[in-house]
Amino acid sequence: MVGDNKLTDRQRRFVEEYLVDCNAARAAVRAGYSPNAAEKAGYRLKKIPAVREALDAAFEVKRQGAEVDRERIIRELARIAFADISEFAAWDERGLSFKEASVLTPEQTACVAEVAESGTGGTKKLRIKLHSKTKAIEALCRLLGLYDEKGKAAGDRIFNIITKAPAPPQSPGAGGQGQAPLAAKPQGEAGEEANERIKGKMAPALSAGARPGR
Repeated sequence: MVGDNKLTDRQRRFVEEYLVDCNAARAAVRAGYSPNAAEKAGYRLKKIPAVREALDAAFEVKRQGAEVDRERIIRELARIAFADISEFAAWDERGLSFKEASVLTPEQTACVAEVAESGTGGTKKLRIKLHSKTKAIEALCRLLGLYDEKGKAAGDRIFNIITKAPAPPQSPGAGGQGQAPLAAKPQGEAGEEANERIKGKMAPALSAGARPGR
């Protein structure tokens, strides 16, 4: 640990305990400081240059380890997500046959979730089941940031479409008339035609409401 030789025993213990939950007060208590002064002690310890240096070095080691784990997880998920059933079985007009395990690579066998044999004698049946490609793809997309926190594709965009025209100015004595009707949200080409018809129906109401003193 960088700067370890500059630390006292309790400071070194504080660094070790802080890595557990990143809570300075609880780490101070576990390192032997008084619970009544743990919050102040933890704050003060984190300000000591040697302690800060030791913490930074320890977090860097953890970060590098996490990157290694993340890369391995990505590789494992990618194996499953892009596995091809033809790597494990062959079939034609004569029937179905499975490839022997001895010819499969470790990358291929990692995709196998289950191998089962049923029956007896000449009626034995072999069944092979791969890990779910769909689940692997979903997990891979989340890990790579292709899905947002709600599970939507990160490239998706949500648009709020205004389906109600603003009301025209009220004429004196109009008695509340002139409110534009609510227009339904159109879909596709048919929706565009419907939208044009709606605009046509709305036009007289808007024109009438726009004439002062009428």
